[in-house]
Amino acid sequence: TSLRAAVKREAPQTPNPAVFNDKNLLAGIKLYAVNCAVCHGASDGEASRVAQGLYQRAPQFARHGVTDDPEGKIYWFIKHGVRLTGMPSYGATLTDAQIWQLTLFLKHMDALTREASAAWMALPSQGKHL
Repeated sequence: TSLRAAVKREAPQTPNPAVFNDKNLLAGIKLYAVNCAVCHGASDGEASRVAQGLYQRAPQFARHGVTDDPEGKIYWFIKHGVRLTGMPSYGATLTDAQIWQLTLFLKHMDALTREASAAWMALPSQGKHL
């Protein structure tokens, strides 16, 4: 209840300043690969060993994305994290511009441009490593 109230109160209501284009989508995919894929998976939806050991389970975004969520909510979760879960805050390690680029990718991962889709599909699986 308190998490929903905080997100409702604090999540940005303004449009995403990161324009929907290949430059921003590719930047978001690169940020996702470095910061998110280990828990949230690649395009194949396979959970990594890290993700399999998390409690609470991290959603595998290729299967259960956040494309229906408002961008402000996605941004808020990335920036602030979620306590008592494995979701860290990236507010101290990513710039606001980077968080918006990551948000852009997550919001539109089901409707990417051709170039961004190719980059997303090329992201190595996190679940098939030794």
